[in-house]
Amino acid sequence: MMYEIPSDIEQLINAQIASGKYHSPAELLRDALQTLALQRTASDCTSQGKGSAFDALDRRGLVGCIKSGHSDLSTNPAHMEGFGKNGN
Repeated sequence: MMYEIPSDIEQLINAQIASGKYHSPAELLRDALQTLALQRTASDCTSQGKGSAFDALDRRGLVGCIKSGHSDLSTNPAHMEGFGKNGN
């Protein structure tokens, strides 16, 4: 496939390749299109009244499916003690 790309977008693509983040325009475009598709899917879910990620997981029975975890992980300050220090 061949598409005409505006020069300003082409400059952005070339800058990303020059930075070493991508090896080719095709790689960058695949990544960009995949990201866009995922964002649109997530946006469609919430805009169509399907709810949040929590709601989607809850509908599939995945909320609370880990039995060995702490039930108060997000509310008990003791679980956060030392978090973010020394690479934790």
